[in-house]
Amino acid sequence: MRNNCSSSTDAGKDHDEAETEDAMRAAIIQEPGIIRIRAVETPRVTMPDEVLVKSMASGICGAGVHIYRGEYLGSYPMTPGHEFYGVVEAAGPGMRRVK
Repeated sequence: MRNNCSSSTDAGKDHDEAETEDAMRAAIIQEPGIIRIRAVETPRVTMPDEVLVKSMASGICGAGVHIYRGEYLGSYPMTPGHEFYGVVEAAGPGMRRVK
């Protein structure tokens, strides 16, 4: 796996979106072998059954490696990620058992 990662915090590199208070950072696989860290809009809870979780740490599963290598039949750019833990930032009114 070659390392082609650039960060939006690196001086002079890939500053497509300005970081604001309403933004979060996301690792986006632009195309096979190329990952960029970008500022993206933070999601909002808009439905009664939704929860917004602030990610505190994450990992990479096997599927993410296949996506990075181009062994994925979907389209790019792709924001992978489902291996994480975090804290609940907001919850819709239908979410009664979430703190």
